[in-house]
Amino acid sequence: MKSIRFLLLLTGLILLTGCIAPLTNKDLIKEFAGTDFTITETDRGLVIYLPMVYFEFASADLTLPARTKLEEVSEILTRPSTSSRQLAIEGHTDDVGEQDYNIKLSQERATNVLEILAFSGIQRDRMVAKGLGEAHPIEANLNGDGSGDEAGRAQNRRVEVVILNI
Repeated sequence: MKSIRFLLLLTGLILLTGCIAPLTNKDLIKEFAGTDFTITETDRGLVIYLPMVYFEFASADLTLPARTKLEEVSEILTRPSTSSRQLAIEGHTDDVGEQDYNIKLSQERATNVLEILAFSGIQRDRMVAKGLGEAHPIEANLNGDGSGDEAGRAQNRRVEVVILNI
């Protein structure tokens, strides 16, 4: 009888050691402290703004600095404490071009980022890629006089990672 209790206790302990509670949003924000990522808490989850993960005009190709930044994000998001959180990879464009084209381009950008994150160790079944086109700019696409704001447009050609709420 003692050996059965011991085996049950041992089995329970083994099972518990494999279970790590997922981090809260507040704790996740602390995980990103000391990085140059900007984290914003929204009603959907935590939005990670990825500096230097920009795209050239009309391109979905990632630069080498962008890949390096994505590897830094992946290092945090592959930790056991974060591995149960689902991710939305959201692609964006500037306002130049037709809406259908921008949706397609932003989807390609999001998919390329998803592929890099998957290659860096994040499980594919945790991620979904979404192309949002020009719908959510973070900077003005136009100057006050109506001319194009190239610096603002460059920042709108981006991908954000959203750590979805539990």
